[in-house]
Amino acid sequence: MNQMVTTQLRRIEGAVEELQTVLQDLREDAHKQTLEREKLLQEQWGHRKQIAALSRAADDYDELAAECESLRETHRQIRAILQKVLSHTKALATEYMT
Repeated sequence: MNQMVTTQLRRIEGAVEELQTVLQDLREDAHKQTLEREKLLQEQWGHRKQIAALSRAADDYDELAAECESLRETHRQIRAILQKVLSHTKALATEYMT
């Protein structure tokens, strides 16, 4: 074979080998990026799930806080009524004791 053709073929073979190496590196990088993307998607899903749970908890908290305040008001009213009952009882006891 002509030496110039042989030299060109060797260069082409070298270039093909380099391209194969580059292509393999690119495939490995693409695979790593795919794995990283999957990992990030799972993390994002977990964060969304956590946000939803916290949002529900916040909604429940507002409802519970309102109910707690209502119960405190009821407690204050009962306490006031019991104070009146105690006052009247003391008055009656004093009236009958004398």
